[in-house]
Amino acid sequence: MLQQAGYQTSRLELDQLGIGASTKKSGRGKLDEQSIGAESLDAMALIDVIESLADPSQILERCLDFLRPDGILLIHTACVTRQTSIAQPGKGMQPLDSGRHRYIFSERSVALLCERLDAPFIEFVPTSFGSNEMSLVVSRTPLEHTTPQQQSAALAKTENGRFVQAMLDVDDRRLDLVAKYRNISQQTQRMAG
Repeated sequence: MLQQAGYQTSRLELDQLGIGASTKKSGRGKLDEQSIGAESLDAMALIDVIESLADPSQILERCLDFLRPDGILLIHTACVTRQTSIAQPGKGMQPLDSGRHRYIFSERSVALLCERLDAPFIEFVPTSFGSNEMSLVVSRTPLEHTTPQQQSAALAKTENGRFVQAMLDVDDRRLDLVAKYRNISQQTQRMAG
């Protein structure tokens, strides 16, 4: 979708299972083996990565070094919240795989990790994967926000941008339905309880 919006993208897959499942060409190997210049990227995404690393702080610091001063790091990882427990996974929560999950984070622990790496500007964003997953945006500089109207206006300028806007609109509707379902489910549980 980022390519549809006009960005140059590439993918580096560190997990052999991900490489096998990928239908698109992926880079392979270690992050330090890639030819990425310091402060050369606007954004990086780590999707289901940091929980399986031997030293998450080392890789996060390296990723932050690849980013321009106002660049952002998008992180998605498994997490533990007040509602979930490692010992007793909640509904829909998969048990941890000891071969792949070395760490499990909370919002507080991942925020502390980022702050220690001089990336104190953190915003947690909604995820539709349940209470055992979290997504966040991290930066070394204050995060700039745009209004939905500014985002739509920028995307409306090109055909590909309008396609991306349509996909975002569908996702907004899906998130709204998920929130309504959770609200109804909680009300039903209170009435039954």
